[in-house]
Amino acid sequence: MMPPIRPFFRTQPNRPLLDHALAVAVVALLMIGLSGEVRGALAGLMEQVEGARTTLLAH
Repeated sequence: MMPPIRPFFRTQPNRPLLDHALAVAVVALLMIGLSGEVRGALAGLMEQVEGARTTLLAH
């Protein structure tokens, strides 16, 4: 009988930090490659998301 396959990536305590760092790096690379107008629009969107998150966490 085949042994059960563990969700190996979920059991490593340092994995979420690594995933976050990888996501930040990917976004940074995308931001470098995008035009100034698109970067500005994304920056505005990120500010709105952060503002909404802050508002939700304050209540």
